[in-house]
Amino acid sequence: MLLENEATLNRLVDLLTWYFTRLRDANLARWEEEKGYLRNNFGVAGRIRLLGEVCTFMQTETKQTAAELRFKELTKQIEPYLEPVFKYVAEASDGAFNGRFKVMFGSGGPKVYFFELCRIVRDSFGGFNPSGFEDHIAEVSAEVSAEAEQRWKWINDTVHDHVVSVLEENWGDDFFQAAISNKNIKADCYTKSWRR
Repeated sequence: MLLENEATLNRLVDLLTWYFTRLRDANLARWEEEKGYLRNNFGVAGRIRLLGEVCTFMQTETKQTAAELRFKELTKQIEPYLEPVFKYVAEASDGAFNGRFKVMFGSGGPKVYFFELCRIVRDSFGGFNPSGFEDHIAEVSAEVSAEAEQRWKWINDTVHDHVVSVLEENWGDDFFQAAISNKNIKADCYTKSWRR
């Protein structure tokens, strides 16, 4: 049993070495960034979790068992599922990469990092759906919608305030009557002000 455990551990070390070597080789400059987001704590944890999920997905897709495959055959089988991640590491701009993988500290950090990796794989393999991924997508979509609405409101209010300020500078306090001659615009403004 001890030899079997040691062989399993050695195989895992070989797999992780292969995987992280591929990541390093995909973009050496990004890998060597001291404060980058490729090999930080969240990145390492997220990428190891992704590797496990990709092995599980490969087993489902190919009806093979990862533990029964020879090492070279295993890497050959999982590499296509990891290729989109290697490609993203190689080709994404620093802004896009950092924006995607700069996650906040705290207990949710590794999970967010992992699910962003899953999103990359899912874009190429639609059936890739680790546990919790759909919930994460829904949560992020709700957050993005809320943030977009907040930004839209801020832009709308800022533009409105600026327009009123410029009109007041040029026409004084009675700018609405003096500067707006279009009757339809005035009617729309009165209607909106009554609704508030």
